[in-house]
Amino acid sequence: MRKQKKKILFQIILLAGMLSISACSKKTEVAETTRAFFGTTGTTGWASITDNGILKHYIQNGSPFLKYIDFATGQEVFLCATEGCAHTGSSCSASLLPIGGEKAFFYQGALYLIGQGEGMNAHSVWKASVDGSGKKELTDCIPGNYMSDLCLIDNMLYYVDTYYEETTPGEYVMTMDSYGILAALNLDTLETEILDTTKGSFHGGYSYLTALDGCVYFEKNAFSQDLSSLFSGSGLTSEETEALKQSVTVSRQYICYDPKENDLKPVYETETSFYETCGAVGFDPELGVLLLDWENRLIWAKNGEEKVLWEWESSDCKDIWAFQLIDDYAMMMDEEDWLRLIDRNTGALVVKAELPVDEKTGERHSYQGYYDGKIYFSIDPEPYKDTMYLEVEELADKKVIWHNAVWAEEEP
Repeated sequence: MRKQKKKILFQIILLAGMLSISACSKKTEVAETTRAFFGTTGTTGWASITDNGILKHYIQNGSPFLKYIDFATGQEVFLCATEGCAHTGSSCSASLLPIGGEKAFFYQGALYLIGQGEGMNAHSVWKASVDGSGKKELTDCIPGNYMSDLCLIDNMLYYVDTYYEETTPGEYVMTMDSYGILAALNLDTLETEILDTTKGSFHGGYSYLTALDGCVYFEKNAFSQDLSSLFSGSGLTSEETEALKQSVTVSRQYICYDPKENDLKPVYETETSFYETCGAVGFDPELGVLLLDWENRLIWAKNGEEKVLWEWESSDCKDIWAFQLIDDYAMMMDEEDWLRLIDRNTGALVVKAELPVDEKTGERHSYQGYYDGKIYFSIDPEPYKDTMYLEVEELADKKVIWHNAVWAEEEP
């Protein structure tokens, strides 16, 4: 199955702790510190990473559960402290029912979960022990409908979301009257502050969110006119559809929010056509935003100025679908499953490596996220199955060595 072409987003976060859960007769140590979020573009396939392993969303027989990849033992286990539990129903502490489990992470010695709240445009927040037991709903009125990306700085959970329009009572539809929000949830007080909003974009308007040096960086987009007819089954002919796309421009803003100053600071702004894709690869406080543009170029952009870092021919590097700043490098993956590391300062191509194929399924590994010197990959369409990683230091020495994060099967 071919992976969807989408941005894989990644956010760095800081926090602390430790816990033991059962993996049959064995004990697994779970750090209570969420350090990073992986794959936060949807409600399935997301995960958060700790110093000791990866907490992930897992579907079994149609029901959502939490599982944990333990780096020390190489096991993947259910987040459940009950020995002998079959992990089959809502009585299992790893179960996400009835929450739904849009996101989960550790904060100050507890497990926090985000689920569906009261009504269409609301989230609920739940708290539990770090083994998943004792789930308790704290609130069901956090604003938003589809929490796509999030990051954590101290006690503040920052997230981007979308409000749907209620076209008829009980009927919620994403239209150009829908709007996106950038919000901050205080995990101590459960108070929410909406920091920024955008209209004129049927998908909510925000497509990147990351924490860096205590600030929140994000990308904000808006279309020049209503495009909802492209997705509403309005019966437009192919000529009418093409004419509409050709007439549209997209405003793209790259912004830094400083919590200490409570201030939104522009980093760079540009305008493109509908077809001119332009996405943030990452941010640097000094260099600005690193953009991947429609002319096959990586560009550092700040305060109206641009500097080309790297450019390539389409025949050499086809359809970039994942990209991110990693330490001293820009990482990119293309449609033909090649990974490249480019020096973020000189633009030199450091290494080019092909992703491995799973011997059983024939599926290639796809990028999931980066943390602490390791670039993680797993098999699609089952996120975090057969998780592997590359060491950045080894890649910098042009050594492409694949390591298994999960090297032991959980006992039945």
